[in-house]
Amino acid sequence: MRDVVSYLRARLDDLEAQAPTLHQPGCAGSTGAGPCSCGYPDLLLADVRARRELLDELVHWLESDLTTERGRGRTHRALLLMVQPWSGRDDFDPYWRVVDA
Repeated sequence: MRDVVSYLRARLDDLEAQAPTLHQPGCAGSTGAGPCSCGYPDLLLADVRARRELLDELVHWLESDLTTERGRGRTHRALLLMVQPWSGRDDFDPYWRVVDA
């Protein structure tokens, strides 16, 4: 499971690095004509922070002695669902694919 966690952390790092350059069409920030008026980079950064918090929480539950086997299974599935947006990448492990997602 560590592989998927490391992979998720790397993809979130990628998103964080790209966020300042991602704007809605017509935003002054996208052309350099002025400050960002769309707010999309800030929204994306907040999303990355929230996903990191969720990821840390899921890892905590996987590592806790108090988590039941059913809880571990559900937590594992949640991690796999979190990684699905990157399923089209060449470095995506086919084992992580969730068919009914």
